[in-house]
Amino acid sequence: MKKGMISGCGIFIIMLFTAALFSTPLLAAEFTADVDQRLNGRELTGKIFVKGEKYCVEMQDARGNRMVVIVDQKSDMTIALDPKRKQYMETKTSGMFSLMNDPFQSARHTEAKYKKTLLGREKISGYACEKLRFESNKKELMTVWKSKKLAFFLKITLPDKKHSFIQLKNIKERSIEDDRFKVPAGYTSQEEARKREKQKREREEAALPVVTKQVKGEVPWARRIGPGGEMRVKVDPKKSVRFKFENLIKGESVITVKAFSKGRPIKMDIKETYSLKGKGRSTKPLLGMQNRADEVAIRVQKGKIIATIINEESSFAKDKIQTFFMLTGIRKFTQGKFLVSKRNLRLVITGDSQDGTESRFKVQFYKGDYKDKVDESETVLKNGRSKTWEYPASKGIRTLEITLAEHGGIKVRIEQPAFKKAVKPRAPAKIITTAPKKRIKKVSGKTAPGKSPGPRLSRKQSRIIIKALNANDIAAVESELDKGMDVNSMLYGGTLLMRAANLSTADMVRMLISRGADLNYRTRRGDDALSVGMSNSRHWKEVVPALVKAGITIDEKTPIWKLGFKTKRGKLLPEAKKTLNLLFAKGASPDCYTGSKKTTVIMYYAKKGWLDPIKFFLDHGANVNARTTDGRTPLSIALKKPRRREKESQKRERQEVIKLLKSRGAK
Repeated sequence: MKKGMISGCGIFIIMLFTAALFSTPLLAAEFTADVDQRLNGRELTGKIFVKGEKYCVEMQDARGNRMVVIVDQKSDMTIALDPKRKQYMETKTSGMFSLMNDPFQSARHTEAKYKKTLLGREKISGYACEKLRFESNKKELMTVWKSKKLAFFLKITLPDKKHSFIQLKNIKERSIEDDRFKVPAGYTSQEEARKREKQKREREEAALPVVTKQVKGEVPWARRIGPGGEMRVKVDPKKSVRFKFENLIKGESVITVKAFSKGRPIKMDIKETYSLKGKGRSTKPLLGMQNRADEVAIRVQKGKIIATIINEESSFAKDKIQTFFMLTGIRKFTQGKFLVSKRNLRLVITGDSQDGTESRFKVQFYKGDYKDKVDESETVLKNGRSKTWEYPASKGIRTLEITLAEHGGIKVRIEQPAFKKAVKPRAPAKIITTAPKKRIKKVSGKTAPGKSPGPRLSRKQSRIIIKALNANDIAAVESELDKGMDVNSMLYGGTLLMRAANLSTADMVRMLISRGADLNYRTRRGDDALSVGMSNSRHWKEVVPALVKAGITIDEKTPIWKLGFKTKRGKLLPEAKKTLNLLFAKGASPDCYTGSKKTTVIMYYAKKGWLDPIKFFLDHGANVNARTTDGRTPLSIALKKPRRREKESQKRERQEVIKLLKSRGAK
């Protein structure tokens, strides 16, 4: 609110700038004067009324904005009055806020702290003054003209490029009435005004309509939803679905999400239930396109939220499309978008207010980054009605800005199609007779370790593919393959399949395998799609089984230790156990080691003193007497006193580990 009051009148800081002029210790002087000042190139005029240690400054800018400041130096209190709003704000005269925003308010502090040089004596408005310069490290801070008779700085200049100054003129010594230094009747304190405004806002927000039953629509769409309310939204099954849930209450809101395909519920790669605690808290889950959902449902179990659902457009598509929904309540809202300035632009907006029958908004088009306005339009749309704006590429529109008024709702679609390249007419085909080629029999088997199975992608194409893999944009990768990209292309030290296994989803991996990706390529280090897939932080649970099902080679070198590290509170994750069981059944060794010292997984667990995972590996045939290159065994490692102090429960678990190892024949 403090910020709002300052920006609303635009001259509060300037008033403090003025107030500081009179912050020197005062005698019993009483006078009035006209005030002229320039601050950052802005001209202001006004009057000052002084009575002993109190003074009142009334200022006005060129636009007619008024502000009154009352200062009581004895009580260290500054009161800023806003005549337009009938509000006042209190702050300490010597407070950091005033000192940091006003060089004049800090004048007396500067005089006491920094070097002072007497430049001479001059008269200002008929009063003899000392001309002083304050400096620090040989740099001028300010120059002042100080009257001993009035104990005031009558003029101050700053060494800035705008030549900022403040000066008193037409000084008249006379008696000043006490009421001049009091808050006028009818004014409300800023704190009280803020409290009332907050209560009013909360009442208005609580009165906004919410969905309390099932409603149906299509993306993009947004609605406020209350307890029992449900949105059923049609989505494009070929695109990812982005949700945004924002809590509208101080307490907890609980939301459930379901996805459907042809009317039937489907398994999702996101959570089904979300809890938001605290007003303004939000989450943005992404339902990947691999789910092939054509409809989603959002239901609020308790609380109140704003739910927004959109289809995410591919960043690799030739035609650039942006879709989103804007929903307002008691406040207006502005949203900006960057465009491709060298393309034609088509903007379609459809009215869809939750609060009424129409929506009022303003659209502005710019050549630059929200500057150099090309066009603007203010529109009122009934619900279900649309309006279209079209501009040629020659307009060079780079940004647009939409401001939606209160109680509105609009669907926005921005289209910027790619220019079609002119196709040259093909020359008549030449018929050439050649000898029939001998068919080369395809030889199955592994690619030699380290030998690239395909060409290396360019840096530019590598960036495109990596971005698509991270976004799980299957359509974008398929598009590149359809253009001729080798499915076994190399990028960043691995094959396309390896990078997909490490960064993307099982659906991406399966697509590449179906297009002929080499399953069994290994680098000189021994990495393959399976080993890097185990390091996929988001999708390893689905990627590893997909590779196993496709027939990837599994042997004693398969680095199962990567899955062995997937623990929580000293126990293997259930998904890790399930995946390890699958690999052990296919020939993976529980004694696969890591590092030059040949440290096995159970040695790691023995060092940690974790009973659950070490028992799991021993049950699957791990060698209880395996040795590192320096002769250590799981038992010797478990017996060694840990560096960090253990809790009693940890000490007991370590003893159980030692007991288990000995019972299995550890030496």
